Amino acid sequence: MRSAPLRVAVIGEAPVDPVEASVVSPTDMISLDLLYDGLTSWNVDTGTWQPAIAESLSVSDDGLVWRVELSDHTFSDGSAVTAVDVERSLERLLADPNSVAAARLDAVADIKVVDSAALEIVLAEPFALLPALLSSPVYGVVPDTALDGSVGSGPMPADLDDGVDDGVAVQLVSVADADAAVDAYRAGEVDLAFVPPSFDGEVDVSVTSAVESHYVFNVTAFDVVDPNVRRAIVQAIDPARIAEVGYGPGAAPFQSAGATEVAYPLGELSIAFVDDDGGAEAAMAAELAAQVDALGGSAVSAASDIESFVALVGAGEHELVRSGWIGLFPWPQGRLTSFAGDSPDNVTGYANDAFDAALAEALATDDLTAYEAAAEILDDDGVLLPVATLNIRALVHSRVRGLDLRHDGTFDLAGMVLAEPG
Repeated sequence: MRSAPLRVAVIGEAPVDPVEASVVSPTDMISLDLLYDGLTSWNVDTGTWQPAIAESLSVSDDGLVWRVELSDHTFSDGSAVTAVDVERSLERLLADPNSVAAARLDAVADIKVVDSAALEIVLAEPFALLPALLSSPVYGVVPDTALDGSVGSGPMPADLDDGVDDGVAVQLVSVADADAAVDAYRAGEVDLAFVPPSFDGEVDVSVTSAVESHYVFNVTAFDVVDPNVRRAIVQAIDPARIAEVGYGPGAAPFQSAGATEVAYPLGELSIAFVDDDGGAEAAMAAELAAQVDALGGSAVSAASDIESFVALVGAGEHELVRSGWIGLFPWPQGRLTSFAGDSPDNVTGYANDAFDAALAEALATDDLTAYEAAAEILDDDGVLLPVATLNIRALVHSRVRGLDLRHDGTFDLAGMVLAEPG
């Protein structure tokens, strides 16, 4: 008897090309994860990466060359996955300098094919967590054909029929938006639906994502050039109130020190942000401004489109700017890289040799505690005003058993069981 598939509500059309996927969309990541395997994958049980298409990854003594040996892996059409396929897949992503996937690979200087089953990834600087990064579905290995989803390196092609003879299959059901996904779940049309941040009902599963929300200071601006002022503001602002108006229950707010006043004169602070259709960004900026006003300062918020926002930030015409960190694996210290003195993502004007040295030392190890030294320097300089870590929450039918969501909304089909619809 054929087993009915796990029906998952996806927003819009599920992408079949990693270049076109949104890394903050759980359903986009699910689509890629089903279609394409990567060199590594993320193991929820162990909380770390594990080999996938790669049989092994080893790094040179100087941390600059990763040797990748491939396993005996095939595409769904039976053709072998080779080092050339891996090289092409990564190079496609690197060709788009504006993508998050490419930005996270900024340490990659070259990719060299050794033979059909081996390649070398050459780095400009050590990055010990490269295998963990490559576990993201966006780095899946694609075939050298038109990416229509008919051929993949993952467990399931896009042209799935109504069921499978063995194991669990997934059927992607397109809906207009997250609210429509909830409606489809309630109507019994899907078994898994991710809820919007504002959803205030009971959910069946919630996991912490690798996406952080925060504001950063322009440390060159006169009114916040003193780190004492910045630290005092960070300690007095209540992130939970900002997160509540922006995300509702869909976020885990950071905790402040609970200070009730700032013992330094506050000038007029400009808060720059990109306006959004739902008004959440404006509401968060308004709440932040109100808290600054309550501390004896004066704050104004400046909404703009993305082009104007980039120009405004580049000109340094702000004291606070809306920002965030999109992680591709559960690496809470990942946001530190955007504060390096030579980072293209550094919009704060922050430059600290001690911080850069501590960060470089941390990047050379896979011990996450090594990042604490760099984090302490950044915190002491009061550059970052953290708001919240976003959660991924979903409604799951009771017939779905053994579902463990990863930080990006994906899941491992192995070990999952679906009871027949009753």
